[in-house]
Amino acid sequence: MTKRITPDQAANVLKEQANDAFVALVFESASRIVKKTPVDTGRARANWNISQTAPDRSVSVATDTSGAIALGRIAGNRTRLGTRTFLANSLPYIGALEDGSSKQAPAGMVKVTAAEMGNISREVAAKVKAAL
Repeated sequence: MTKRITPDQAANVLKEQANDAFVALVFESASRIVKKTPVDTGRARANWNISQTAPDRSVSVATDTSGAIALGRIAGNRTRLGTRTFLANSLPYIGALEDGSSKQAPAGMVKVTAAEMGNISREVAAKVKAAL
């Protein structure tokens, strides 16, 4: 016998699934940007900040060639469906890196990830569907 649920219960399940998909999309796209950021000292990778309400324009002297600092911030992010989420890097040379000044990322990081959003969305949707 199939368990019956109320329309309100179904709506709550759908909202939670939509939230899970949104959070996964934010995590995946932000992570890709960090991983695509060229590395010399690791300062550019360490200075990706994720926040809600307004961009976090703080700049750190930290260096991190692996991206673990920024990836940790992203993983700990409290974004939810319906909130504004910002990924920012306020180093003075991040614009030049995005514009291809490094041979490691000649097409940039954000632009490339934005172009991948269709594929990222499909990957996230497949993961959410598989988890059901």
